Amino acid sequence: MLNNHQDGISTDDILSKLKASTSEEPSVDDTPKEDEVSLQDDNVDEATETEEESITESADSEDDESLAEVESEDDDEEPVYLIGDREITLSRIKELEDGNLRQSDYTKKTTEASETRKKLESRISEVDSQYENLSSKIESLEGIINAENDEVDWDELADDDPSEYLRKKRSVDKKQKALNDAKAIRDDLTAKKANDEAQLLNSKMPEWAKEGGQEARQKDVDNALKVASRLGFSDQDLSKNVDHRFYLALIELGRVEGKQKKAEVAKKKLAKAPRVTPTNKAATKKLTKSQETLENLRKTGSEKDAIAAIRSRLS
Repeated sequence: MLNNHQDGISTDDILSKLKASTSEEPSVDDTPKEDEVSLQDDNVDEATETEEESITESADSEDDESLAEVESEDDDEEPVYLIGDREITLSRIKELEDGNLRQSDYTKKTTEASETRKKLESRISEVDSQYENLSSKIESLEGIINAENDEVDWDELADDDPSEYLRKKRSVDKKQKALNDAKAIRDDLTAKKANDEAQLLNSKMPEWAKEGGQEARQKDVDNALKVASRLGFSDQDLSKNVDHRFYLALIELGRVEGKQKKAEVAKKKLAKAPRVTPTNKAATKKLTKSQETLENLRKTGSEKDAIAAIRSRLS
């Protein structure tokens, strides 16, 4: 293989010049010696190799940069996985996972709310049963106590038969204590039922639990109380009635009446607004022109103005 010198002179050129110089008589021996030529050849070889190595390194560097760019581009592209016969990315899997978690959370909350309502309804049913039994017992005790009090003249019995008086008095007092205890238990049941009914009402009004729900709740309660008052329910009536269904009905009725009032207010505002009648300028001009021709006809009575008036009417 021919090696080229850095200035473009080949090894063959150097040898040719060397032979040509030996055939002439040298005045000054400036011809390179064999060792020098050999040295030059070595320099040429070394320079060539260095140049080739530089080119190779440059090419390798460019290849590395290109490869890095390709890898960078590949890194920007999200890997795709084949699941069954469907291609899917990691981000899509994450989205589906998040969606499933949200759905699972919603389903869990819905299920928990449903179970809570069932528990409350079951507990309320038990309380209602206990309340009815106690009310029946209370009514019976009140009847017995009232009957005994009506039958006995306590002052006379105390004077005539103090021992009988004490016996009957202890019996009535015992019944009265049982009556008071039953009423106290019934009051506790009423409070418990009221609390459960309130929780059940809240569970059926999920909008109250949202942001700004407190304001919406207060508005619903105010409207419900207004409806109850208008229908003739007193505060005492409302305190006795703790059934959440009763208050749901009042709330719904209050909402309906609120919408009706808004519609009435909007209707009144619309009725008070000034009516704008579209004007037809062309018709106004025609009417004005017709009136002018008629006025001219009245003034002159000429045939010309009569024809103009007729034309104006027909146009």
